[in-house]
Amino acid sequence: GVQELVTSLLRPKQFSVFMLDGDRLELSLSYAWDKNDTYARQFTSEQRLFQEIIAQRRVLCVADADDEVLLAHQGMIAGPIVSESGQILGMLKIENIDYTELNVSTLQTFSIVCAWIGNAYY
Repeated sequence: GVQELVTSLLRPKQFSVFMLDGDRLELSLSYAWDKNDTYARQFTSEQRLFQEIIAQRRVLCVADADDEVLLAHQGMIAGPIVSESGQILGMLKIENIDYTELNVSTLQTFSIVCAWIGNAYY
């Protein structure tokens, strides 16, 4: 139900779910990616994106210039998937969404969706 949850609440054109596997994030689910997309399928603990999402538990959005640099053309919004118990399980990343959808409400909904996914996987 993750795909249905994300698509119905956030309406992204593309998104992905990565699960934490030791010191790296591994692609678990990709939605609407095509063969020409060059998105990473793994992020290691040495990468800044991993450090910000997993270690700092931050939600990144391209609307912030510093976050845009951290996202490095890998997406428009990214954040940690955290269970109710506080355990970090992975990352939800929106690669493509209409700019008209990028607003404070969408970022709040994104955080709620990350929590719901965390509880579902936990």
